[in-house]
Amino acid sequence: MRSNIAKAGLCTLAIGCLVAGPVLAQQLSGYPEKLVRIIVPFPPGGGPDVFTRLVAEKLAAKWKQPVIVENRPGAGGNVGAAQVATAKPDGYTLLSTPPGPIAINGSLFKHLSYDPAKWSAVTILTRQPMVLGGRKGLPANTVHELIALAKANPGKFTYGTLGNGSISHLTMALFLSKAGVQLINVPYQGSSPATTALIGEQIDIVFDNPIAYVGLFRSGRIKILAAGSSARLPVLPDIPSFSESGFPELQPYAWLGVVAPPGTPTAITERISKAMAEALGQPDVQKRLSDAVAEGVGSTPSEAAAFFAQERAKWHEVIRSAHVTVVN
Repeated sequence: MRSNIAKAGLCTLAIGCLVAGPVLAQQLSGYPEKLVRIIVPFPPGGGPDVFTRLVAEKLAAKWKQPVIVENRPGAGGNVGAAQVATAKPDGYTLLSTPPGPIAINGSLFKHLSYDPAKWSAVTILTRQPMVLGGRKGLPANTVHELIALAKANPGKFTYGTLGNGSISHLTMALFLSKAGVQLINVPYQGSSPATTALIGEQIDIVFDNPIAYVGLFRSGRIKILAAGSSARLPVLPDIPSFSESGFPELQPYAWLGVVAPPGTPTAITERISKAMAEALGQPDVQKRLSDAVAEGVGSTPSEAAAFFAQERAKWHEVIRSAHVTVVN
Protein backbone atom coordinates (compact mmCIF):
# COMPACT_ATOMS: atom_id res chain seq x y z
CA MET A 1 0.00 0.00 0.00
CA ARG A 2 2.72 2.43 1.07
CA SER A 3 4.76 1.41 -1.94
CA ASN A 4 1.89 2.26 -4.29
CA ILE A 5 1.39 5.64 -2.61
CA ALA A 6 5.09 6.40 -2.88
CA LYS A 7 5.10 5.44 -6.56
CA ALA A 8 2.07 7.64 -7.17
CA GLY A 9 3.80 10.53 -5.45
CA LEU A 10 6.91 10.11 -7.56
CA CYS A 11 4.81 10.00 -10.72
CA THR A 12 3.01 13.20 -9.72
CA LEU A 13 6.34 14.89 -8.98
CA ALA A 14 7.78 13.77 -12.30
CA ILE A 15 4.75 15.03 -14.21
CA GLY A 16 4.96 18.32 -12.32
CA CYS A 17 8.61 18.69 -13.27
CA LEU A 18 7.86 17.91 -16.90
CA VAL A 19 5.14 20.54 -16.96
CA ALA A 20 7.02 23.17 -14.91
CA GLY A 21 10.28 22.75 -16.80
CA PRO A 22 9.13 24.08 -20.18
CA VAL A 23 7.05 26.80 -18.50
CA LEU A 24 10.05 28.03 -16.51
CA ALA A 25 12.27 27.84 -19.57
CA GLN A 26 9.76 29.87 -21.55
CA GLN A 27 9.59 32.48 -18.78
CA LEU A 28 13.37 32.75 -18.69
CA SER A 29 13.77 32.93 -22.46
CA GLY A 30 11.30 35.79 -22.69
CA TYR A 31 12.48 37.78 -19.65
CA PRO A 32 11.67 40.59 -19.38
CA GLU A 33 8.27 40.72 -21.02
CA LYS A 34 6.87 43.62 -19.01
CA LEU A 35 7.82 46.56 -16.80
CA VAL A 36 10.67 46.04 -14.33
CA ARG A 37 10.67 48.03 -11.08
CA ILE A 38 13.84 48.85 -9.18
CA ILE A 39 13.20 50.06 -5.64
CA VAL A 40 15.73 52.46 -4.11
CA PRO A 41 14.98 52.60 -0.36
CA PHE A 42 16.33 56.13 0.06
CA PRO A 43 15.25 59.60 -1.13
CA PRO A 44 15.80 60.77 -4.71
CA GLY A 45 18.85 62.77 -5.69
CA GLY A 46 21.51 60.84 -3.78
CA GLY A 47 24.17 58.58 -5.24
CA PRO A 48 22.12 55.36 -4.98
CA ASP A 49 19.22 56.99 -6.82
CA VAL A 50 21.36 58.63 -9.51
CA PHE A 51 23.50 55.56 -10.22
CA THR A 52 20.48 53.25 -10.33
CA ARG A 53 18.70 55.51 -12.81
CA LEU A 54 21.78 55.58 -15.04
CA VAL A 55 21.71 51.79 -15.30
CA ALA A 56 17.91 51.57 -15.51
CA GLU A 57 17.94 53.78 -18.60
CA LYS A 58 20.39 51.43 -20.33
CA LEU A 59 18.40 48.36 -19.33
CA ALA A 60 15.22 49.80 -20.78
CA ALA A 61 16.97 50.47 -24.08
CA LYS A 62 18.43 46.94 -24.19
CA TRP A 63 15.31 45.08 -23.13
CA LYS A 64 12.78 47.24 -25.00
CA GLN A 65 10.72 47.25 -21.82
CA PRO A 66 10.10 50.01 -19.23
CA VAL A 67 12.53 49.93 -16.30
CA ILE A 68 11.43 52.38 -13.65
CA VAL A 69 13.10 53.45 -10.41
CA GLU A 70 10.90 54.04 -7.39
CA ASN A 71 12.09 55.67 -4.16
CA ARG A 72 10.70 54.10 -1.00
CA PRO A 73 12.67 55.69 1.87
CA GLY A 74 12.23 55.06 5.57
CA ALA A 75 13.67 53.23 8.58
CA GLY A 76 17.23 53.03 7.31
CA GLY A 77 16.13 51.41 4.06
CA ASN A 78 13.84 48.86 5.69
CA VAL A 79 10.60 50.22 4.21
CA GLY A 80 11.67 49.71 0.61
CA ALA A 81 13.51 46.49 1.39
CA ALA A 82 10.41 44.93 2.97
CA GLN A 83 8.39 45.78 -0.12
CA VAL A 84 10.85 43.94 -2.37
CA ALA A 85 11.28 41.01 0.01
CA THR A 86 7.59 40.13 -0.28
CA ALA A 87 7.35 40.67 -4.05
CA LYS A 88 6.98 37.78 -6.46
CA PRO A 89 10.42 36.24 -7.12
CA ASP A 90 10.24 36.59 -10.88
CA GLY A 91 12.82 39.30 -11.56
CA TYR A 92 10.31 42.11 -12.10
CA THR A 93 10.90 43.76 -8.71
CA LEU A 94 14.49 44.50 -7.60
CA LEU A 95 16.19 46.38 -4.78
CA SER A 96 19.15 48.70 -5.44
CA THR A 97 20.57 49.82 -2.13
CA PRO A 98 23.57 50.88 -0.05
CA PRO A 99 24.77 48.35 2.54
CA GLY A 100 21.98 48.84 5.12
CA PRO A 101 19.26 46.37 4.02
CA ILE A 102 21.82 43.86 2.74
CA ALA A 103 24.68 43.90 5.24
CA ILE A 104 23.93 46.10 8.27
CA ASN A 105 20.31 46.21 9.36
CA GLY A 106 20.11 42.55 10.33
CA SER A 107 22.57 43.26 13.15
CA LEU A 108 21.35 46.76 13.90
CA PHE A 109 17.57 46.35 14.21
CA LYS A 110 15.96 43.97 16.66
CA HIS A 111 12.90 43.42 14.49
CA LEU A 112 12.88 43.18 10.70
CA SER A 113 10.12 41.93 8.43
CA TYR A 114 12.70 40.40 6.07
CA ASP A 115 15.86 38.31 6.41
CA PRO A 116 18.93 40.12 4.96
CA ALA A 117 20.70 36.78 4.56
CA LYS A 118 18.04 35.40 2.21
CA TRP A 119 18.14 37.90 -0.64
CA SER A 120 18.80 36.53 -4.11
CA ALA A 121 22.01 38.38 -4.97
CA VAL A 122 22.21 40.05 -8.39
CA THR A 123 25.30 42.25 -8.48
CA ILE A 124 27.49 44.83 -6.83
CA LEU A 125 26.59 47.81 -8.96
CA THR A 126 29.01 50.54 -7.89
CA ARG A 127 31.40 51.54 -5.17
CA GLN A 128 32.81 54.86 -3.95
CA PRO A 129 35.88 55.27 -1.76
CA MET A 130 34.99 57.30 1.31
CA VAL A 131 37.23 60.10 2.53
CA LEU A 132 37.97 61.35 6.03
CA GLY A 133 37.14 65.03 6.00
CA GLY A 134 38.16 67.51 8.68
CA ARG A 135 37.09 71.05 9.52
CA LYS A 136 39.27 73.83 8.18
CA GLY A 137 40.61 74.82 11.61
CA LEU A 138 41.35 71.28 12.81
CA PRO A 139 44.92 71.28 14.19
CA ALA A 140 45.75 68.06 12.34
CA ASN A 141 46.49 67.42 8.67
CA THR A 142 47.09 63.67 8.68
CA VAL A 143 45.56 60.59 10.28
CA HIS A 144 48.58 60.22 12.58
CA GLU A 145 48.30 63.85 13.73
CA LEU A 146 44.58 63.35 14.35
CA ILE A 147 45.18 60.27 16.48
CA ALA A 148 47.89 62.03 18.52
CA LEU A 149 45.60 65.01 19.01
CA ALA A 150 42.69 62.84 20.16
CA LYS A 151 44.86 60.88 22.59
CA ALA A 152 46.23 64.09 24.10
CA ASN A 153 42.74 65.57 24.46
CA PRO A 154 40.30 62.77 25.38
CA GLY A 155 36.63 63.68 25.08
CA LYS A 156 37.31 66.98 23.33
CA PHE A 157 36.90 66.18 19.62
CA THR A 158 33.79 65.18 17.71
CA TYR A 159 32.87 63.24 14.61
CA GLY A 160 29.76 63.59 12.50
CA THR A 161 27.89 60.70 10.96
CA LEU A 162 25.14 60.44 8.36
CA GLY A 163 22.89 58.82 10.96
CA ASN A 164 23.28 56.16 13.63
CA GLY A 165 24.05 52.82 12.02
CA SER A 166 24.92 54.36 8.66
CA ILE A 167 27.98 53.18 6.76
CA SER A 168 29.58 56.51 7.73
CA HIS A 169 28.97 55.79 11.42
CA LEU A 170 30.16 52.20 11.31
CA THR A 171 33.27 53.08 9.29
CA MET A 172 34.15 55.70 11.90
CA ALA A 173 33.56 53.18 14.70
CA LEU A 174 35.90 50.73 12.98
CA PHE A 175 38.54 53.42 12.46
CA LEU A 176 38.40 54.63 16.07
CA SER A 177 38.67 51.04 17.29
CA LYS A 178 41.77 50.43 15.16
CA ALA A 179 43.27 53.78 16.18
CA GLY A 180 42.54 53.25 19.87
CA VAL A 181 40.89 56.64 20.44
CA GLN A 182 37.46 57.90 21.45
CA LEU A 183 35.58 60.84 19.97
CA ILE A 184 32.07 62.17 20.54
CA ASN A 185 29.45 61.05 18.01
CA VAL A 186 27.22 63.76 16.53
CA PRO A 187 24.64 62.10 14.25
CA TYR A 188 22.94 63.92 11.37
CA GLN A 189 20.13 62.97 9.02
CA GLY A 190 22.16 62.49 5.87
CA SER A 191 25.20 63.86 4.11
CA SER A 192 24.05 67.43 3.47
CA PRO A 193 23.58 68.52 7.11
CA ALA A 194 26.78 66.74 8.18
CA THR A 195 28.73 68.51 5.43
CA THR A 196 27.22 71.86 6.44
CA ALA A 197 28.27 71.23 10.04
CA LEU A 198 31.80 70.38 8.93
CA ILE A 199 32.08 73.56 6.84
CA GLY A 200 30.74 75.55 9.80
CA GLU A 201 33.32 73.86 12.08
CA GLN A 202 30.60 72.51 14.35
CA ILE A 203 32.18 69.05 14.14
CA ASP A 204 35.80 68.02 13.71
CA ILE A 205 35.76 65.09 11.27
CA VAL A 206 33.38 62.93 9.23
CA PHE A 207 33.51 60.01 6.81
CA ASP A 208 31.60 60.67 3.61
CA ASN A 209 31.66 60.14 -0.14
CA PRO A 210 34.20 62.32 -1.95
CA ILE A 211 31.95 63.88 -4.59
CA ALA A 212 31.15 67.03 -2.59
CA TYR A 213 34.34 67.06 -0.56
CA VAL A 214 36.75 67.35 -3.48
CA GLY A 215 35.46 70.80 -4.43
CA LEU A 216 35.30 71.94 -0.80
CA PHE A 217 38.86 70.78 -0.25
CA ARG A 218 40.16 72.53 -3.36
CA SER A 219 38.50 75.76 -2.29
CA GLY A 220 40.09 75.52 1.16
CA ARG A 221 36.81 75.18 3.05
CA ILE A 222 37.64 71.77 4.57
CA LYS A 223 40.55 69.38 4.97
CA ILE A 224 40.81 65.81 3.75
CA LEU A 225 43.06 63.66 5.92
CA ALA A 226 42.92 60.37 4.02
CA ALA A 227 41.11 58.56 1.23
CA GLY A 228 39.52 55.16 1.73
CA SER A 229 41.13 53.41 -1.21
CA SER A 230 44.08 51.06 -1.63
CA ALA A 231 45.91 53.73 -3.64
CA ARG A 232 45.66 57.50 -3.97
CA LEU A 233 42.63 58.82 -5.79
CA PRO A 234 43.40 60.52 -9.13
CA VAL A 235 41.22 63.48 -8.09
CA LEU A 236 43.14 63.79 -4.81
CA PRO A 237 46.75 62.96 -5.76
CA ASP A 238 48.22 64.72 -2.71
CA ILE A 239 46.01 62.93 -0.17
CA PRO A 240 47.38 59.65 1.21
CA SER A 241 45.28 56.50 1.27
CA PHE A 242 44.52 54.73 4.52
CA SER A 243 47.05 52.08 3.55
CA GLU A 244 49.73 54.76 3.39
CA SER A 245 48.47 56.13 6.69
CA GLY A 246 49.12 52.84 8.46
CA PHE A 247 45.66 51.29 8.18
CA PRO A 248 45.83 48.85 5.26
CA GLU A 249 42.83 46.93 6.62
CA LEU A 250 40.70 50.07 6.52
CA GLN A 251 39.58 50.68 2.95
CA PRO A 252 36.12 52.18 3.44
CA TYR A 253 33.88 52.05 0.40
CA ALA A 254 30.25 53.05 0.05
CA TRP A 255 28.85 50.40 -2.28
CA LEU A 256 25.56 49.89 -4.04
CA GLY A 257 24.18 46.37 -4.29
CA VAL A 258 21.28 44.94 -6.27
CA VAL A 259 19.23 42.03 -4.95
CA ALA A 260 16.00 40.27 -5.86
CA PRO A 261 13.31 38.68 -3.65
CA PRO A 262 14.34 35.42 -1.98
CA GLY A 263 13.83 32.44 -4.27
CA THR A 264 14.35 34.28 -7.55
CA PRO A 265 15.72 31.75 -10.11
CA THR A 266 19.45 31.94 -10.66
CA ALA A 267 18.96 32.10 -14.42
CA ILE A 268 17.05 35.36 -13.98
CA THR A 269 19.53 36.96 -11.56
CA GLU A 270 22.37 36.02 -13.89
CA ARG A 271 20.58 37.57 -16.86
CA ILE A 272 19.97 40.81 -14.95
CA SER A 273 23.54 40.86 -13.64
CA LYS A 274 24.99 40.46 -17.12
CA ALA A 275 22.79 43.24 -18.52
CA MET A 276 23.78 45.56 -15.67
CA ALA A 277 27.48 44.83 -16.21
CA GLU A 278 27.05 45.72 -19.89
CA ALA A 279 25.35 48.97 -18.92
CA LEU A 280 28.16 49.88 -16.53
CA GLY A 281 30.69 49.28 -19.31
CA GLN A 282 29.20 51.89 -21.64
CA PRO A 283 31.44 54.97 -22.01
CA ASP A 284 28.83 57.56 -21.04
CA VAL A 285 27.97 55.63 -17.87
CA GLN A 286 31.65 55.27 -16.98
CA LYS A 287 32.10 59.01 -17.48
CA ARG A 288 29.17 59.85 -15.19
CA LEU A 289 30.48 57.51 -12.52
CA SER A 290 34.01 58.87 -12.82
CA ASP A 291 32.72 62.42 -12.41
CA ALA A 292 31.09 61.28 -9.16
CA VAL A 293 34.37 59.64 -8.00
CA ALA A 294 32.71 56.24 -8.28
CA GLU A 295 33.35 53.11 -10.28
CA GLY A 296 31.11 50.47 -11.79
CA VAL A 297 31.65 46.94 -10.52
CA GLY A 298 29.16 44.64 -12.23
CA SER A 299 29.91 41.43 -10.34
CA THR A 300 28.20 38.09 -10.94
CA PRO A 301 25.44 36.92 -8.57
CA SER A 302 27.77 34.41 -6.92
CA GLU A 303 30.48 37.03 -6.43
CA ALA A 304 27.93 39.45 -5.02
CA ALA A 305 26.51 36.83 -2.64
CA ALA A 306 29.96 36.06 -1.25
CA PHE A 307 30.74 39.76 -0.83
CA PHE A 308 27.43 40.47 0.90
CA ALA A 309 28.07 37.63 3.35
CA GLN A 310 31.53 39.01 4.16
CA GLU A 311 30.11 42.48 4.70
CA ARG A 312 27.38 41.14 7.02
CA ALA A 313 29.99 39.40 9.15
CA LYS A 314 32.26 42.46 9.28
CA TRP A 315 29.60 44.97 10.24
CA HIS A 316 27.99 42.59 12.72
CA GLU A 317 31.24 42.54 14.66
CA VAL A 318 31.63 46.33 14.49
CA ILE A 319 28.04 46.86 15.69
CA ARG A 320 28.54 44.38 18.52
CA SER A 321 31.89 45.68 19.73
CA ALA A 322 30.94 49.38 19.41
CA HIS A 323 27.50 48.82 21.00
CA VAL A 324 25.76 50.63 18.14
CA THR A 325 22.00 50.77 18.61
CA VAL A 326 18.96 52.38 16.99
CA VAL A 327 15.38 52.68 18.17
CA ASN A 328 13.31 49.90 16.59
